[in-house]
Amino acid sequence: MIGFADFVPAKIREGGFFSMDDFAPIQEAVDRANQWVADNDVQVFNVETVALPNMLARGEQGPQDAMLNVRDDFAHQVYQFVRVWYQYDA
Repeated sequence: MIGFADFVPAKIREGGFFSMDDFAPIQEAVDRANQWVADNDVQVFNVETVALPNMLARGEQGPQDAMLNVRDDFAHQVYQFVRVWYQYDA
């Protein structure tokens, strides 16, 4: 079987009316991905960094959302996360 696991950097500060959210560096997500691989019986065959716009915006479902809205008349944030593709026995 093929699967994937996503590791999004943790939010470290909530944004306000005039500021955006702050997130941990991407290395934090890489460290969590490494720990997950060490803790699970999987064979990793690909690791990628994915950048998606507005994946954490209100109404979106995060990195596994099939469609993310981007409108030209509003500012948007691009989020970067780590995706690990792996094989496992069912």
